[in-house]
Amino acid sequence: EILRAFDVITFVAESPSLVASFHGTDYATGIFQEAEKEGIPLELCSGSKGALGSYLLGQSPEPDLILSTSHPCDSTASIYQYISYITGVPSFVLDSPYWDDKESYDYYEKNYWGMVRFLEKQLNQKIDWDRLKKVCETVNSTNYYLTELTELGRAVPSPMGIMMLLIAW
Repeated sequence: EILRAFDVITFVAESPSLVASFHGTDYATGIFQEAEKEGIPLELCSGSKGALGSYLLGQSPEPDLILSTSHPCDSTASIYQYISYITGVPSFVLDSPYWDDKESYDYYEKNYWGMVRFLEKQLNQKIDWDRLKKVCETVNSTNYYLTELTELGRAVPSPMGIMMLLIAW
């Protein structure tokens, strides 16, 4: 949501490997192997490993900056740190707290504000609060309908395959 409040084009670097895996192609295996040739351990997250592999194969765009998170796995943060190193572009890791308490929420809030300052500096523009409000309204509406769709998927027989829900979410 925050990125959509700026005048930028976003690219989710894990997309090529995830979409390829859904279709059962050999493409995903190839991009994982490309990352492993760089010394990335076999055991690391396949989505993040695929982000590196597709970049190394020239099948992802050149980044202007990199944002990553420490969630859902630490390998995400480490692989994006490596991509930032080899591309020479600035990066920011949105660090997710482990606990569900006031201190964790305060920490996360400070980290989000740090990300906004990073984006404003790197993009040389201010966040558009009106755009962010519209984006959040759209996301909330979308989540409502995705939840409804998920509930419909519980019907027996189900009116849709699970792949539709996986891609939608």
